[in-house]
Amino acid sequence: MNNHQSILSHINDTLQDLPECHHLEEFVGEFYNMWLKLGNFV
Repeated sequence: MNNHQSILSHINDTLQDLPECHHLEEFVGEFYNMWLKLGNFV
């Protein structure tokens, strides 16, 4: 879980450096869903 949080926080930090935040927030939502699906396989 800690690893998961650090990945999300890293993405959040990246988002704040980029101008198109709302598009990237959608990307993070998609990434989060993919991460949850991957977690089910591990």
